[in-house]
Amino acid sequence: MSKELIIDGIKVEPDPSKTVLEVAQELGIHIPTLCYYKGLTPYGACRICVVETIWKGKSKLQTACTFPAWEGEVRTNSEKVRKARKSILELMLAEAPEAKEIQKLAEEYGADREKYKVHRFGPNNKCIMCGLCVRICNDIIRIGAIGFKERGYKREITTPFEEYSDICSTCGACSYVCPTNAIDLKVISDRKITPVLSEFECGLTTRPAVYTPFPQAVPNIPIIDKDNCMHFLNNSCDICELVCEPEAIKYDQEDKISEEEVGAIVVATGYELYPILNLEEYGAGEIEDVIDGLAFERLLSSSGPTVGEIRRPSDGKIAKDIVFIQCAGSRDPEKHKPYCSRICCMYSTKQAMLFKHHVHKGQPYIFYIDIRSGGKGYEEFV
Repeated sequence: MSKELIIDGIKVEPDPSKTVLEVAQELGIHIPTLCYYKGLTPYGACRICVVETIWKGKSKLQTACTFPAWEGEVRTNSEKVRKARKSILELMLAEAPEAKEIQKLAEEYGADREKYKVHRFGPNNKCIMCGLCVRICNDIIRIGAIGFKERGYKREITTPFEEYSDICSTCGACSYVCPTNAIDLKVISDRKITPVLSEFECGLTTRPAVYTPFPQAVPNIPIIDKDNCMHFLNNSCDICELVCEPEAIKYDQEDKISEEEVGAIVVATGYELYPILNLEEYGAGEIEDVIDGLAFERLLSSSGPTVGEIRRPSDGKIAKDIVFIQCAGSRDPEKHKPYCSRICCMYSTKQAMLFKHHVHKGQPYIFYIDIRSGGKGYEEFV
C-alpha cells in the first residue's frame, strides 16, 4: 500500500522535509498563523495554526508550522480544531486585548472576549509573545537589541536594562514582522527614525530595501537598494536569499553596460520637477500637508498609497478643502525660475475637478496670476 498524505480530502505525497503548513499553503489551503515567518525556523509559539492529525485511527492536535508532512490525514478546519483555536484566542484576548488581528480572528471563531480577565495593560497590550521580533533581530539581523524579560504572565520584550539600545540600527525588521503591530521603535532606540520614502509615490509612503520601482517597470523585477539594505550595511541580513525559491538573489551582482545594435532611437526628453523643498514660503518640508502636483496625482489614483481617497498626509483624514497655488516656483526671477511652466494651469484645473468627484462636499480653491490655457479645447475645459 502506497503512502499518502490527505489534507482536507486532498491527496498528496508525504514530504517530511516540509511542514504541514507549507504543504497546505502550496495547495491553497488557508491555515491561520501569527508566529510563522518564512526564513525563520518554525517556532509554534502562537498555537493558532493547530490542526487535527489522524494516524492509525488516533486523533491529535499538532501545530502545522512545526509538524512534518508525514503520511496520514490532516484536518485544518474540523470542529475539534475550531474549538481549540477559539480557546487559544480567548487566552490571547486577555494577553493582547488591543491587537486588531486577534480581535479579527476572535470574531471569526466566536471567541468570548469576557471569558478571561485582562491582565496586561499599557503599551504591551498588543504583544502575544510570539518572539518573531526577538528572533529576527538575533537570527537574521544579528544585532540582538531586544530580548525576553521575566517568565509567565510577567514576560515582556524589552532592551537590556530597559534602557535605550545603543546597538539598535532602527532597521525596522522587528516592527515589520510583528503580527499585531505591537513594536514601537521609539521605545527601543532614541535614534532618529528615518524611513525610506517611496520615490514613485512621491514620498507619501515608505518602501522596503527590496522593491519594484514602479508598476509596469521594464524589466518588472525587484531591485535591492544597497544604500539601505541591512545585508550591505551590516553584513548580516540575508532573508530575501533564504526565501527566494528560484534562487535569483545574487548579492555580489554588479551593474553591467551592454552594447546593442538597433535600427532607430526614440528620444523621450521627459521633465524634471522643481524641488518642492525650495518653496519654503509655503511651508514645504515643514508642513506635511503641503505637497506638489505629482504627489496629489498619486492621491487621486486608485493604485496610489490611499487607493484613490484624498487623505491628508498629516493625519490620514479626508481633506475637505484643497488649495492649488499656481506658478509656484516659476515666474519669479528673484527667488525661483523666471519662466512659465505652461502646465500647472491645466493640470490644477483637472485635479480640482477630480477632487470634486472624489469628495463631493469638498471645496477646491485655485490661486493664480492668470490662466494660460493654450491648447485645443483647453479654454472650454476651464
